[in-house]
Amino acid sequence: MSHPFEHPASGALLERVATLYQSRGIRTAKDRHIIFVCGGRARGPSSGRTMRARFIKYAASRLKKYRIFLAEAAYRDFVSQTGDDFFNVAQFETLIAQVSDCLVLFPESPGSFAEAGFFSHADEIRRKILLVVDSRRQSVDSFINIGPIDLINTHSKFKSALQIPYSSRVSHFKHIRERIQNRIPTQLTATFSFGEEGQLSFRNKIYLVYDFISLFKAIRIEGLEHALKTCFPRTDFSELRQILSILIAGRYLARSPSNEEFLITGKNAHHFLEFSKPHLRKKIETRILIFYRTHAIESFDIARVTK
Repeated sequence: MSHPFEHPASGALLERVATLYQSRGIRTAKDRHIIFVCGGRARGPSSGRTMRARFIKYAASRLKKYRIFLAEAAYRDFVSQTGDDFFNVAQFETLIAQVSDCLVLFPESPGSFAEAGFFSHADEIRRKILLVVDSRRQSVDSFINIGPIDLINTHSKFKSALQIPYSSRVSHFKHIRERIQNRIPTQLTATFSFGEEGQLSFRNKIYLVYDFISLFKAIRIEGLEHALKTCFPRTDFSELRQILSILIAGRYLARSPSNEEFLITGKNAHHFLEFSKPHLRKKIETRILIFYRTHAIESFDIARVTK
């Protein structure tokens, strides 16, 4: 068997799992909001001094109610796992933009200037861009001012672009933090439910896939695909591998040190979904472990040490 869910005994278990997620009383967490950070490529001995790297470090302690992701890391993981070197990076970044609440963009390298130009022409993306430019390099008629910045300032809910001196040792990141906090409130939850014909938005698929893997604690991708298809037969998970790469990039998922074929939850990662009856979810977790112990001992050994 390629995965334990081919065993006949898994049928009743997966039926209970499907009932759990299709019941009422599931809401998205208040701190579900995802921030993607784009900018200069972090390479070489000076990588930690890029604005992107400095802001990510700052956000870890000052924007704890938001989830910080790096688009580039997600793309690298996807390519490494699929071997698809010809996957369109622009297509992947567009997919990432669909799930984000904000894209903080630091134009500080040729690649990130290209990103600013590309994103500024994409309707769905430019609405979410918080552009942070180097105030010491802005001239009145520069291309980025009369082109991408003008488009983003016209359409983004995070407008206008912030101008800060990249070279300054004084942190100006508080202005970015304030802009995010003012325009993405974290006081409200939202109902999680399947839409017409059992479909979910790409964002809700990310929430579900993470919670699903957390429930099973240790699972191979073949088993994950089978279990998702069985539990949610009307839901399209064709983007599953991209979703996994995004979650791995955000350190919400990891590969088991004892067997990299198994996906486990990352350390200190917290849930996107909240259950009104968490004890029911806990009971199913216990049933999964019992099933593993009887029918998939390797899964059991990995799952029982996974928090």
